[in-house]
Amino acid sequence: MKNAAEDPPVTRYLVAEAQSSEITMDPVNIFVRARRVEQALLDNRLETRVESFQRTYFHAVGPMPERSSLPTALVTREWLKSNDLIYWPNGIGDRVYYNGGLAGTEMLCLPPESFRIEDTTAWHEFIVPVPDHVLVFQNPLEFVISPWWNV
Repeated sequence: MKNAAEDPPVTRYLVAEAQSSEITMDPVNIFVRARRVEQALLDNRLETRVESFQRTYFHAVGPMPERSSLPTALVTREWLKSNDLIYWPNGIGDRVYYNGGLAGTEMLCLPPESFRIEDTTAWHEFIVPVPDHVLVFQNPLEFVISPWWNV
């Protein structure tokens, strides 16, 4: 989404729906129940799964080739800036602070056509089933979020 209040307007992230493996809060739903939210690398396979009450909402799986065979990419300045503020559908924004681990790290570029995605969320009609990019950070990220920053 573009924030028209900024001059010039900056592209920002919009959280359509957040899921967590812990009971949490967000400015749209207030309290959010825990769900099974997992991301794992097993047997050279990268897998993401979101489930609740024996129902899978989102499942993505694809191969993780040898790291040395994969191209890499760096985070751009525009991508970093778009992460400074993350908005919710009701207009509330979270401020994000991060260190050089996000700004200076190389990401692995996986072939997007090799990933299979099953999406039964309320948003599935708006999401193309083959991603444009599949990027994997090679190191843990450290960041701090100041929730409801613009309230």
